[in-house]
Formats: sequence, C-alpha cells, structure tokens
Amino acid sequence: MPPDRDQGDRLPGIPEDEARELYENAPCGYVSTQPDGTIVRVNQTLLSLTGHRREAVLGRSLQSFLTVPGRMFYETHYAPLLGMQGAIKEVALDLVRADGSLVPVLLNSVQQRGEDGRAGSIRTTLFDISDRRRYERELLLARRDAEQLAGVVSASGDAILLMSPDGTIRTWNRGAERIFGYAAGEAVGRVVGDLIVPADRKEEVERAFESLRQGREVRFETGLVARDGRPIDASVTLTPHVEALGEIAAMSSIIRDITERRRAQEQVRKAEQLEAVGTLAGGVAHEVNNQMAAVLGFGVFVLRALGPHHPQADDVQIMVDAAGRAARVSQQLLAFSRQQIIVPRILDVHAMLEELAPRLGSVLGPDQSLVVAPQRARQQARADSSLLEQILLSLVTNASDAMPAGGMVTLWTEDAVLEMTDVLAHPEDEVVPGPYVLLAVSDTGIGMDPLTASRIFQPFFTTKPIGQGKGLGLSMVYGIVKQHGGHIQVSSARGQGTAIRVYLPALSAEEDPALLPPSRRAPMEGASSPAAVLVVEDEAMLRNMARRTLEDAGLTVLEAENGRRALAILADSAVPPGLVLADLAMPGMSGQELGEAIGRRWPDLRILYTSAYPGQDMRAQGLLPDAAPFIQKPFSPDNLVARVTGLLRSGPSRDS
Repeated sequence: MPPDRDQGDRLPGIPEDEARELYENAPCGYVSTQPDGTIVRVNQTLLSLTGHRREAVLGRSLQSFLTVPGRMFYETHYAPLLGMQGAIKEVALDLVRADGSLVPVLLNSVQQRGEDGRAGSIRTTLFDISDRRRYERELLLARRDAEQLAGVVSASGDAILLMSPDGTIRTWNRGAERIFGYAAGEAVGRVVGDLIVPADRKEEVERAFESLRQGREVRFETGLVARDGRPIDASVTLTPHVEALGEIAAMSSIIRDITERRRAQEQVRKAEQLEAVGTLAGGVAHEVNNQMAAVLGFGVFVLRALGPHHPQADDVQIMVDAAGRAARVSQQLLAFSRQQIIVPRILDVHAMLEELAPRLGSVLGPDQSLVVAPQRARQQARADSSLLEQILLSLVTNASDAMPAGGMVTLWTEDAVLEMTDVLAHPEDEVVPGPYVLLAVSDTGIGMDPLTASRIFQPFFTTKPIGQGKGLGLSMVYGIVKQHGGHIQVSSARGQGTAIRVYLPALSAEEDPALLPPSRRAPMEGASSPAAVLVVEDEAMLRNMARRTLEDAGLTVLEAENGRRALAILADSAVPPGLVLADLAMPGMSGQELGEAIGRRWPDLRILYTSAYPGQDMRAQGLLPDAAPFIQKPFSPDNLVARVTGLLRSGPSRDS
C-alpha cells in the first residue's frame, strides 16, 4: 500500500483505480493528517493548486503551508476547536504557493476517533475561493462607488430625481430641495408633473415623457415652478432605465436651474439691441445734422435779406426754429449713441443740484413739490455740467408726468461704491467697480411694471399719448451717463413710485484738476487776422453756406470740393490763407489726410475741422488729431463766424 493511503479510504463497490482517480482529481483539495497535523496523504488537485511536489508536502504539517497570521490562528484556535468539536466548517485562510504567492482557500476538517475514543487522523477539504474573494472585493468596491456616487448626487447643485415609469418621485436630492423648496420627505411619492410643472407647461412635459417611455433620452428647456410660486427656467435631461427584457424600470431626470443664465442672456440681448439702435441713431443724426446745417444757414441768410419787418420774416423764422428743434433731436440721438461732445470739469454734484433746484422746481405742477435732501456726497465727479443739467431736467420732467394727482420729487446725492457683485449683476452695462458719486431722483408717482421699466431707455419708447412725447428723453439720459463712464439703475413698482440712480465716477485723490489737455503751442495773442479762409467741403450746399457766412463777416473765402483740390489751391497761392475749414468725412482724401499733408508743407497753417459726427467720436476712431480745433455740424452762421475769427486772431499756429 502506498505511504499516503489508509484502509478507510476505500469506497465500497468502486474499483480501487477508479476510486483513486476520483480522489486525485476531485474539484477540491484533500489532505489527510495525523493528530499532530503531519500530512500523510494529499490529492493532485491540491498539489496543482499550490504548485508543490507531492514529496515536498508529505511529512510536513498543514499549518506550515499557511501564512504567519494563518499559522497562528490554526494553532491557537483552529486545532484546539477541532479537538473539542471533532469538526470545523468553512474557515477561510491563505495557503502559500511554491512560488510564494497566496491562494485563498476554505477549510473543512473532520477528526476521526477510535473505538476507545482516542483522536485519530484528520481529513480536510480545501476549496479554492479565489473567484469568491474577487467577487467579494468587486462587490465591496461597487458598494463604495455606489455610496460615493450617492454622495455626489446628493451634493449636486442640480436637481437629480429617480422616478417610476408613471412619474412618481422615488429619490429627491439636496439640489432639488434647494431649487424647488420641497424637502425630500415632501416630494418622494408625489407625481413630478403635479409638483413642479405649471399648468401651461404640462402638455410640453407630457410629450417629453411619452418619448421617454419609448426608450429615448430627452433633452429640452422649459419653465417649472418652485414651492413659493417662483418661476424657474430649467434645462431638463430625462433618461430611461431599461431592464434586460426591454421594460422601463425607472426614469432619471437632471434639472439645471438656468434662470440666472437666461436673465444674463436677456440683458446682453437688450444691450446689443440698444447698441444697434444707437449705431443707427448716430448715422441718422449725422445725416440730419448735415441737412439742418444748410437749412439753418440759408434760413438766416433769408431772414437778413428780408429784414425784421417783411411780412414773411415770421414764416422764415418759424422754419429756422423748426430746423433748430430738429437739430436738437439729432443731438439727443447722438447723446443716446454716446457720440456728442462732452466738456468735463471737476464738479461738486450736490452744489450744482442746489443751484439748479429753483429751475427744476419750475417744471413741476401746482400740486407737486421738489425736495433736495441734505448733502451726503463728499466726493467730486468729473462731468459736463450742461449735460448733467439735461439729465436732471429730463428726470424731473418725467417724474412730474408720473404724478398726475400730485406728489413729491426728491433729489439727493451720496458717496457710493460699486462692488464686483454689481459688475456681475449688470454684465450688459460694463460696470467698473470703484467709488462713485450717486445722483438720484425719486418720485411718489404711479410707478411702472417690470416690463415698462426694462424699456424706458430705448429710443422712441414712451408711455405718453401720441403727440405728447418723442420717447428720446431717457434714452438721452442713458447715453450721457454712459459717455461719462457711469452707470444708471431704475427701481419702480406699480403704485409705489420710481427712483432713478445715476452713478458718476468719483475723482481719486491723486487726480489733477486740469481735465483737458493743454494746447501744444500757446496762442499768439494780438496777431493780425489773415484775410482768407479756405473752405474744403464735398457737399455743395454746405460749402456755399459757409462761403456766404464768412464773406458776410468780411473775410475772403476760397473753396475746394475735395482734399486734392485744396492742396492745389494752396500750392498756387502766393500767400496762403490764414485758416482752412475742412470737413473730416470726404470721399478720396479725408480731412485727416488733408491735415497731415498741410502740416508737412505749411506747418503754421491753422485747420478748423468739422463734421456732423462729434469730435470725441472722431478722435476715438483716430480721424481727428488730438487737441485740434473742431466745430460740429449743424452750426449757425454766428457760431461759425465766432469760431473762425477767434482762431484767426489767436495767431498762425495750427495746434490749438
């Protein structure tokens, strides 16, 4: 008999060689040991599992093939317990393979006893549980991942819902609580369509759920409603969860609150709309200014020719006055498009407010009063006082119109600081954080709804009856404020009046009081006035008007329809004229190019530039030299004569 066999291993009724085959190649390892643990028999399955040779195993103890912790456990717990109970089931330990690697096994041991009760041999089965151990590890990792994912879902800023196929809410995360205001306990078990979908959106959402029930993921944007009735703009993703048999077991939804994004997009859209209208308004105003220059100029010529007692003098005066009003409308359009000239100076805004108070009070009705609050603004601003006066007159007039039953208009100033939060709240206004002087006008009138308040700065928008308002006053205010680098805010509600706050950048302590750049060359006082002026203008009627105006003032006038003709006239003149009046926007050679050509050959020749566009805008585009003299169209004959003669008297320097 082989040394690893004992008589008890024979299987009755089975041939010995077949029994041996079953034993050696069983699906588990078999080990027979003496009571002290010495191995006397082992099958091939265990040898293959551990990589040991049979002769290296026989005669050694079973515990010697365990890890150190396993060996300690075997000797202190396993063996004593086996001796007491006679059997032990399913104890997991690690065996050390021949290559030093470990293999997890599950041990089951039975100890035989003789008729006299003495302990006999021990038979142990060892099952390879590598797969089981791997499954357990994967299950543990999956459980951990699931817990982490649940944490991510719970902490997400988006609302994440799990629903039954009928829309009943099964899970409701913290993001959903924050967005909609319902606690999880209030939402779970409710149908989502009944909880957060307003009546006017139910049909749209139901169509999305129908697509979802057909197994398709759905993405769409819609309007939902919070617990407090607050509308919510939402981006919604619905995903079906399909079982192996094709049935939809559940549906998940990710809902993102895009209310602020929509609001910002709308603000940017309105800003772009205002910018586009401003560009159009500027172009219209340019053309109107050109035409009004001719109407005003020739109208004055006719009045002078007729004399004050002519029966048609009043008719012509009405025509001239109408042209003047049209010119002022174009100036308002230019103000809205931020293209009018501003002459800033250091200004105590509150002092100006008190000085203007009597005049502002005169525009109010009999049952209306004006109050100027005590000064709270200590800082000064850089602003054009005449344009601020226009702002105040427009705002007070609008406040008066908003109080048909009487009321009070309050004006006040104070120091203010706009923070980064203000910048983020008004991305369309290009707000710059920093110190400002606040100029505010409030009334106790009828107030406005949010839609009306959002449109009041649009040109030609008015709430007044037809014929009682052009709708340009507040658009002009908006343009002037923006031209000053400021910011304007409106707060209003129906029946609660309106407050308009104008923020003007405050001066820093380091700023120099001298606001405007000095001339590069000082005027030559007392110089004799040259006799000739060269008028360079491509529009014949404007050129003719300028010529007649200057000739009536006793000046000699030369004319050129473009820049090249002007250079030819200058080259042919034995004595150059004392001044060139040049339009900036001419075909071919522009006024700027003409000025550069004159500067190279006749550096002392003065140039007075003109355009229907404001000088500030022309300078910003690089079309007008810095500090160069400029007069904006439309100009009256008297203004043109005063500007030209003033430059001629100041001497032969073109940099003024």
